[in-house]
Amino acid sequence: MTKAICVDAGSSTVLEKGKEYFVFPNGSNHFYVAKSNNPKAHFGCFQKELFQLALPKVEQLKLF
Repeated sequence: MTKAICVDAGSSTVLEKGKEYFVFPNGSNHFYVAKSNNPKAHFGCFQKELFQLALPKVEQLKLF
């Protein structure tokens, strides 16, 4: 599962800048983009440059 944040919506009317999406590779320069973790439910194919991969959330460990 890969998530990315839209950094530039470009000319798209369906992407929202700053919003996190699920992304699935489509060649070397594009992602299929979905709102859920299902590549068959994507709503479009967009250039990778419109997104920044999101870092996984790390849970803080309590030592004591």
